[in-house]
Amino acid sequence: MITEAIEMLVNKNSMEDKIRLLAQANGKDYILNKLAEECAEYIVAHIKIHNDGADMIKLADRASELADICVLIRQLEEVGTEEEKDIVRNEMEMKVDRALTRMAIGKGV
Repeated sequence: MITEAIEMLVNKNSMEDKIRLLAQANGKDYILNKLAEECAEYIVAHIKIHNDGADMIKLADRASELADICVLIRQLEEVGTEEEKDIVRNEMEMKVDRALTRMAIGKGV
């Protein structure tokens, strides 16, 4: 019975619906803690490629960790307040502007 319910959730819902369901079930604190963990795992996967060179397994591992991060960020977008979203949007705007300014004066991003 539970397996059928899970199968229905997986097969009958869009990714957006699934992310919304996960976000509501997990809550903000869990998502933030999991995001920190997944960011650390991404760093390890990336450093392995940087230090040892890329192969298909390492590239797939890094892509998997990045996908975990993206899913968690999308979950945060679902549970964040409008005020929190505005703060993040403003920070993003400032960072993009700063990166473009640095690029324009030749310092890279």
